[in-house]
Amino acid sequence: MNIRPPFILREKHTEGILKLLQQTTLGTDGARYRHLNTEEIIHDLDDPLFLSLERGEKVIGNISLCRRGTNWYIRYFAFDSLFQSSKASSRETAKGSNEVKKSGLKDTIGAFFDEQSAAGICFYAYIDPKNLRSKFMSENFGFETIARLKTHSFSRSKPKRSQSLIEISDPGRIRTLSQYFKHQLFYTDYQPKANRFYALEKNGETLAFARVRQAHWEIERLPGKMGGLLTKLVPFLPALNRFLVPSNHRFLVPDMVWAKDNKPQLLQELFESLLAAENQRLILWWADEKDPVLQYDKQISWGIFSWFLGNPSVDVVAKFSSENKPDTEKPVFVCGIDLV
Repeated sequence: MNIRPPFILREKHTEGILKLLQQTTLGTDGARYRHLNTEEIIHDLDDPLFLSLERGEKVIGNISLCRRGTNWYIRYFAFDSLFQSSKASSRETAKGSNEVKKSGLKDTIGAFFDEQSAAGICFYAYIDPKNLRSKFMSENFGFETIARLKTHSFSRSKPKRSQSLIEISDPGRIRTLSQYFKHQLFYTDYQPKANRFYALEKNGETLAFARVRQAHWEIERLPGKMGGLLTKLVPFLPALNRFLVPSNHRFLVPDMVWAKDNKPQLLQELFESLLAAENQRLILWWADEKDPVLQYDKQISWGIFSWFLGNPSVDVVAKFSSENKPDTEKPVFVCGIDLV
């Protein structure tokens, strides 16, 4: 890989990289949030690669990748505010010395993506379609939108655990169940350490299962025109403060979600049991809109938080060579850790 200073390529993160990521605020110009468990997550990444822009001892930019065979997931794309454009400047060429800095930055990153995609690597990432800066950036580097994820929230103030719920810890059994998703695009058999695996079993038959992990965010601003005011009001709203604490927001993220015959009753029983088992009240679940498990989603009682959140979409973008074009007819395999 032809990487030149001030860029540095590493296979292990540094304290400078961690500090930058911990300070990075994510989201659109509306909704803004920050991960509070970045240190836990960064140690749980699979075969990571860190491309950093460094000046002296300070890391002012980083692209973190998870290498999954020939599919490389872009986990973090974080740059100091010095290198971030506003919405207005994203459509125009910056002037003066800043133009040189940003042009050199773009050329170096673009060359890295081009070199690896020509070698057979398919890069992919998740982008909020309302985040114009990220959208503009991905298009400039040759990424295409190939799929769309839907966000579903499931909430219960007093969740009840089904007697059929069991936790599965045997690696062999988990690998066997995970094979159900092997046909999906970007499938990976990686099992993050902080994840847990649960199933509904009755009379020796597996009826539903999912893998889960807990997420921890600080929400600086909720979406919408009134998002700033609402963020301040939520702690005083009984209908929402049981599920959302902006300064200390914890929730469950499932993936590898499966229910026999895609029955909505099984999915609902599974999700409520997961909340009870993990002592949480809210699930945020991202899944490809083509995933058959969503076939009967309108028959599920998602809870009051779903009314508040709706079903925001997330674009799946990818950069690939003509010889390594992904099969976009397949649903995308979504690894929960990638979105938190």
